[in-house]
Amino acid sequence: MKELSIINIKCNEIPDEIGLLKGLKILDLSATRTHYDQNILTLPDSFCDLQNLEKLVLSKQRILKLPSNFGNLKKLKFLEFSETKIVYLPDSFGLLRKLESVNFFKCELKRLPENLELFNLKTLNLTETPVETIPQSLGNSTKLQVLLVSRCSQLSFMSPINIDFIVKLKKLVLLELSQLGFKSIPNEIANLKMLKSVEMRHNNITVIPPRFYELTNLEFLTLDHNCIKEFSKEIGNLKNITWLSASDNFLKRFPAEFYELPKLEILKLSNNRINEFKWKRGQLKELKLLWLSHNRLRSISSEIRYLNNLRELRLARNIIKDLPVDAILSTKNLTRMTITTQGFSTDKIADIRSRLIDKIKNLKMWN
Repeated sequence: MKELSIINIKCNEIPDEIGLLKGLKILDLSATRTHYDQNILTLPDSFCDLQNLEKLVLSKQRILKLPSNFGNLKKLKFLEFSETKIVYLPDSFGLLRKLESVNFFKCELKRLPENLELFNLKTLNLTETPVETIPQSLGNSTKLQVLLVSRCSQLSFMSPINIDFIVKLKKLVLLELSQLGFKSIPNEIANLKMLKSVEMRHNNITVIPPRFYELTNLEFLTLDHNCIKEFSKEIGNLKNITWLSASDNFLKRFPAEFYELPKLEILKLSNNRINEFKWKRGQLKELKLLWLSHNRLRSISSEIRYLNNLRELRLARNIIKDLPVDAILSTKNLTRMTITTQGFSTDKIADIRSRLIDKIKNLKMWN
């Protein structure tokens, strides 16, 4: 037998005989929410005789700990521990040298082993765990491509969080460090030249260091719910960025280089203090979605007529008094739009609606 799946297992303890399944490669002992609170599952020491096991799934199981000899599972590549009750891992866990992916999402894990020799690890998810520290030995995982460390309640009380190890993770492509109390983007991140996606939402970031803009392979940048006041002109270096989300900050205006980003498709800047957003013909030509709601805009540039890929425009809760209706009608793909009409007369509102309603199928005009 190479694969075994026992979903919502009824017993509290896996029998010792499990260790006799020497050829087993995939084992799924996960639970659904319906059965989540029924059993405390215990794994016998013989479980670690499954020398050929490559994938283990324990999602949502009420398992409290792993056998001390868990590191004997030398061929393990994939571990799924999401929403389990595991608090501590045995030291032998750090010896799983073939491990490629481990998911601790919403697990109750407080600590990783201090000595990690996870040389083949490519994906690590610690999101929404109460982990108290990240060992510097994670730097040994030089093949790591995806690191998710967001909304970790205990880490957020550590200031600053020690992420010196991250400079060794040269192959990192996706990095999430949200809701951890960062006041600036750590300089160490600038060393990760292969990064394509960075998410640092719900921090206290006020400063973006100039070196961060050296990440020229970056495609996705999410910085919502911070305290950022400006992007420097070096943002123009991010030539490959397609997604930029910086809603709920303190942004007012942008350097000329910002409008030169050639591949930008998604731009979310709601809930800032933007009083000016002006681009020229030929700029932002790949833009598909533009969110500028809840700002301080008084007008929108008539150059919007040249945003031929624009599909969605959000302008609600501004103080716009000059809306270039003719220019909006000239766009080719705009089908969704929201705007606050507080600055217009009743007759003007009726005129705008009558002219736009056929062009923009999803038009919302709020008082």
